[in-house]
Amino acid sequence: MAANPRTGPYARLVKEGHDLTDLHALICPRPFLVSGGSEDGPERWKALNHASAVNDRLGFKHRVGMTNRAAHSPDEKANAVV
Repeated sequence: MAANPRTGPYARLVKEGHDLTDLHALICPRPFLVSGGSEDGPERWKALNHASAVNDRLGFKHRVGMTNRAAHSPDEKANAVV
């Protein structure tokens, strides 16, 4: 993570003790895909599972997804998946 520090609004949210679960809940029931980079491993599903639970409660299935890549910056393959 030292090579890819958090920046922008996400850095502020984390510094203030927040995570993305509230934002994810507000996105529901719209489908969304997280295009994960080098810092976005399987542990990121902890937050995404909350969005899946909200979607389930709203009567929707399979609305949350995540892809991963080895590097932090998006590449052509990641952009094609999106």
